[in-house]
Amino acid sequence: ELWAFDPDRFARGDGRRARHLAGLLFGLWEKRVELRCVQGDDDLHDPIRAVLRGERNRQDSEAKSGHSRRGKRARWERGKALGGPVHDGYRLVPDRLPNGEVNVARDGRVVYRREPDPARSPLVLRTFSLVEGGMTFGDVARLYNREGHKTLRGNRWSARTIRKLVNNPYYAGWVPGYGERRKGEHEPLIEPERWEAIQGSLERLDPVAVQRRKGGRRPAEDYVLRGIAFCSRCGSSMYTRRFASTGRSYVCRNVREATGVCDAPKISAAPLENSILCHLDDLLPGLDEWLADKAAERTGERANFERALQGERRRLAALERDIELLREDHRRHLREDAQRRADLVLAELERATDERDAQARAVEQAEARLAEWGVEPTATDAALDFYSQCRDLIRGRIREAKGVAELNAALADLLAGVWVGVRRNGWLGADFVLRAPDEEPWLFTIRPDWTEPKAPPWLRAKLDASPWCTSSR
Repeated sequence: ELWAFDPDRFARGDGRRARHLAGLLFGLWEKRVELRCVQGDDDLHDPIRAVLRGERNRQDSEAKSGHSRRGKRARWERGKALGGPVHDGYRLVPDRLPNGEVNVARDGRVVYRREPDPARSPLVLRTFSLVEGGMTFGDVARLYNREGHKTLRGNRWSARTIRKLVNNPYYAGWVPGYGERRKGEHEPLIEPERWEAIQGSLERLDPVAVQRRKGGRRPAEDYVLRGIAFCSRCGSSMYTRRFASTGRSYVCRNVREATGVCDAPKISAAPLENSILCHLDDLLPGLDEWLADKAAERTGERANFERALQGERRRLAALERDIELLREDHRRHLREDAQRRADLVLAELERATDERDAQARAVEQAEARLAEWGVEPTATDAALDFYSQCRDLIRGRIREAKGVAELNAALADLLAGVWVGVRRNGWLGADFVLRAPDEEPWLFTIRPDWTEPKAPPWLRAKLDASPWCTSSR
């Protein structure tokens, strides 16, 4: 038997986009598994009632989703944050009415507002000043780590954390959402004009962008991974040269210039380029998994926070019980005329009361944060936008490219770099890093004993149009 509190815990779908309760029930009956519920258990023993209950679950779920979306939209239109953790540099404080009383909602919950945190806001402002002064995100992160500063959650700083902070319009007084932004009701930490100027001064800092900004003569011929391929051993750029023995190959810059820094072997260009282009067909399913991981990560963070909050509530309840026992002891000693013992218990009672009050404030703050916690539409929208851009690049510009130059430009917009080289096991490998800010790379490996991979059938550009060679080695 499989138990739940209510049938809607099992399934709420319509049978097309998500599983229907009846479909789940019939499938489990074939496996000799019974579904049981604390409420509505009778509906799970009759097929017709199961179908009707599944339809009601679907309708209730759609209605609740609609109410939630409308509520979030209304909250955003009023200039309020759409949920999620409190931004670094801000804190939650009870909202107060003009007469000084705490603002309480109709359901009895205390209404909170966000205000600059005196302990954290100076560090946020310093971050904007450092980036405005020309420091990169990585430089700022390393500086803060050397100085011993921690993030809001007590972690070390990284370039990703600095980038997310600097790019967040919330600090300029805006509340982003639904593909646009509105003026928020919170106090900005930085002037909107200054924030816009900082955003305009930022440049792409990934290796592909750095290669694009370099000067110098254009190469004698275009090649697919020009400015995109980097040596996995030393990190230098890879260039193509033609050899009489192996044909066109990618060579590390340090090897080409004989600096003695790197000894990476040359890599045949045709199998590497064809494998990379063929791998793009497998990229979209990987992006689907990435989006699912992002959603699961957000859900896991909330679940962990809820568990921690439950622990804090249990500690508060234990303090309440201790205080009640101390009060009973104090009254008993007074009745027995044991004044010295009563004074000792009274001192312990005052200490326990202070600890209880501090714990109650901590629980109140945590409950307020949990009440505002939600999946931020801004983060979800950014992930979906990135997915759409990658999909359009792969299915559009890359597949429709008519020449190597067009293909190279499209790949440069998709990739932050491809690090190529020979693995320790002798396999030829390439590590993709997409332009998505601070995400893990998608990896793939090419076996050296394979026959040369064929170009993908959709490829229009001719990758190797020159018959001449530049080296006899």
